[in-house]
Amino acid sequence: MFEPTSKQKELLEKKLKLIGKEYYLPEFNTANEFQSYLEKLDKKIKKKFKKQTQTVARKKEKLYNYCIKLLDRFGLYTENKLREKMQTKTSNKEDINYVIEKLKEKNFINDERFAEIYINQQLNKGKGYYHIIKKLNEKGYTGDQKPLEIDEYESLFETLTKIVGNNEFNDLSLQSQRQKLLAKLQRKGYRYNLILNAIKELEEKQQIPKLRYQVHEKFYKEKDIQKDANKVIKKFNFDNLSDYNQKNKFIQKMLYRGYSYDKIKDYLNELES
Repeated sequence: MFEPTSKQKELLEKKLKLIGKEYYLPEFNTANEFQSYLEKLDKKIKKKFKKQTQTVARKKEKLYNYCIKLLDRFGLYTENKLREKMQTKTSNKEDINYVIEKLKEKNFINDERFAEIYINQQLNKGKGYYHIIKKLNEKGYTGDQKPLEIDEYESLFETLTKIVGNNEFNDLSLQSQRQKLLAKLQRKGYRYNLILNAIKELEEKQQIPKLRYQVHEKFYKEKDIQKDANKVIKKFNFDNLSDYNQKNKFIQKMLYRGYSYDKIKDYLNELES
């Protein structure tokens, strides 16, 4: 009867663990029988790990194809947004990283290219700086690209021309016209100083009657933002302006009342300090 050495028994135990079996020691008549048994275990180990490797590869391929379908159907995604999407399908970070790298290699995801295209799309839709930056953040973009002032101004001027051409505010008082025009453009995310410049340019081209659309910054500086903010907070039950959704709604309501985005942000910063 053959008795394996302690090292041989240790080796046997390791091989049995690899195929998911508890340690046991059969009887062997010779050393050759023991060696043959180890070789059979080796075959089982190879077969098991080959199957596992194939399973892992299939999962990665399935995850990759899922991302390709998303990109085909909805267009560009940021890396962070695709990671969020994949996390709804798997918690395996290794698989997610593998797919991300593969997509990058094929240039199917490129955050800087995404930002460039998205910014141009939004400007063409009549959206300004603040709106675009907010949306880029929501889409997981963490880079440095921002709308250029010259491009934003071109978009703003075209949007303003359309608003004026549609005579949207002609039936309102002069004060209401000023408020509504500024509020509408600021809700679209345009920067306040650019709005004033665009209005001035239309006035100089005599496309806007100065008396009707003349914007006086003093009018907005003299308004009591604290008083109006209290009214908005009370009316819409904003009890926690540090909450993301409440803060955004509060900003929209204050923009509608004619305050600049920067002035509203200063007010909110003072509340938090």
